[in-house]
This record gives sequence, C-alpha cells and structure tokens, in this order.
Amino acid sequence: MQTSVGAMVTNSAKIFGDKTALVFDSKTWSFNDIDRMSTRLALQLKYMGVRFGDVVSLYSPNCPEWIISYYGIMKAGAIVNPLNLMLTASEAAFAISDCNAIGVIGASDRLENLMDFLPQTELLFRVSFGISTDSEIVRFSELLESAVDVSNFSIDAEVSGLSISTIAYTSGTTGHPKGAVLSHEAILLNTAMTATMHMRTASDVVVSALPLSHVYGNIVMNTAIAYGMTLVLHKSFDATQVLSSIEVNRATIFDGVPTMYAYLLDHPDIRNFDLSSLTRCTVGGQVMPVAKMRKVEEIFDCQLLEVWGMTEIGGLGCTH
Repeated sequence: MQTSVGAMVTNSAKIFGDKTALVFDSKTWSFNDIDRMSTRLALQLKYMGVRFGDVVSLYSPNCPEWIISYYGIMKAGAIVNPLNLMLTASEAAFAISDCNAIGVIGASDRLENLMDFLPQTELLFRVSFGISTDSEIVRFSELLESAVDVSNFSIDAEVSGLSISTIAYTSGTTGHPKGAVLSHEAILLNTAMTATMHMRTASDVVVSALPLSHVYGNIVMNTAIAYGMTLVLHKSFDATQVLSSIEVNRATIFDGVPTMYAYLLDHPDIRNFDLSSLTRCTVGGQVMPVAKMRKVEEIFDCQLLEVWGMTEIGGLGCTH
C-alpha cells in the first residue's frame, strides 16, 4: 500500500499509463496526464515557497484543475484545505485563516470574492484557474506551462502515512465550521475499503456530479484514481446531462444523493435513455425513502447501494 496520496497517483500512472482517467466536457486526461501535471504543479508550489506541513486552500467548482491541484498540493508535502462551495465568502475566509493556509488555488471569481474578507497580506500566493482582473493573482495555466523538469521529482521525504493530508471543514452544528484533520493513511485506507465494498475495479466507468470538495465526491474521485477507473466528472448536476453521460460513456456506476435521484426519476424522457451499462449505483448524504430506492432499482435495473460517511473519517463509514 502507498504511504501518501501523492504517491498513489504516481503508482496508478505506472500501472494504467495512457488509459483515460478523467472525462470532463468531452475532453479526456490519462493517468499519465494527471500524474505529470500534478507533479509540475507540486514543483511550482515548492518554488513559490510551499514547504512540508503548509496548508493550501482549494476553492472551486468541479473541474480537472481541482483534481490536479488536490494531488499537486499533497505531492509538494503540503496539506489540502478543500473549501465547500456552499460556504459564503466570509465563511471560506474564516476557514482559510483558521487553518493558517498560506495560499489559495481556485476559480477566479471565488478568489476575488474572498479578498473582501481576507487581506492579501495574509496569503503567500493566489492561483486562479481562469483569467482574473487582479494582477496579483497567478494563472494556473501559466504555472503548468512553465518549463520545469519533472523527471527527478520525488515527494517530500518527510511525508508519511501519519502526516496530515487534509483539513476539511464540516458545516458545524454551532458557530463556525470546524476543521477535521485527516492523515494520508486515513484517506488511503478509506479509498481501499470503499473500492473493496463496492467492488470498484479498473473495468468501471464512474459518472459523478458530486462536489469534489465534499467527502462523498472526494472518495469517489480517489477510488477512481487509485484503482484505474475512468471518472466522468460533471461541473454540477443536471438530470439530462447525467442521463446522457451514462448512456454515451457506458457508465457502470453512478454516485449520487437522494435529490439527484429524485430529479432523474422525474425526468420525462428517462426511459428513452439507455442505462443498461449500469451495474450498481450508490446513494448517500441524506436519508432516502425505501419506495424511492426501489423505484431507482426498477428504472435503472441495477442494485442501489446505500452509503453513510463523515468528513471526519475521510469517506464512508458503512455501506449496504
């Protein structure tokens, strides 16, 4: 078993190489692509002053850059602070300050909104996935395009299974959101157990619109990368787009929450989509009525696996 989440990506690249790891907006990235690009980012972060144990916040909707940044931050020996998009700018700024993040990577609009609540002097850097009107914000694409030699890259020697990989903020039942601290080992073990319980293998194609910043979407992403699956990622949920994606990509797994299934079941053309490739689906995040679960199994003609998890454990706690 790998000792760090960053090493997991490199190991998958060695095994699965040019196989498609990610599909997003009809574009594809191989396992080699994800590994190489995240390594390039890790080197650039080190050049910008990121050191072992530093915290870097990640604030963006689902996109390939989010995945590359997630693994790149960990490869640099730093800690990922994935910010939930449901947080307001002031709440996100609180989390960034609370975990002592030294930089933020994310969508340009999110980064600009943050600055109303977070003085620029508190951050070493800000990296944007898009074009920003703020000249102090570095473009993500420019970092990846810069000439860096990745051939001799090695993950920080201080990183071990017990090193902190993530500080993820829960919604918090009272007061401010609270940061849950997770080790690399916690993420890797939950990834392995989730893949085992759901029989997820390299033969699977997974469709997901779950937010990568949420523990559910995050474990779906990690199991896909770790075990050689193809992840068909959506920026956000749209019933028609998801049904079409399952059909076109011949998906074997769809991961969702009850609200998503409600919209899918209510879609007027659901029976016109070919969903026969699905072998199982998962549902979590909320309680789902048994009648609705049975309806999903009837329409989708596959097993629906119920899951329960927590931010504090980095993934699933139980599944049946």
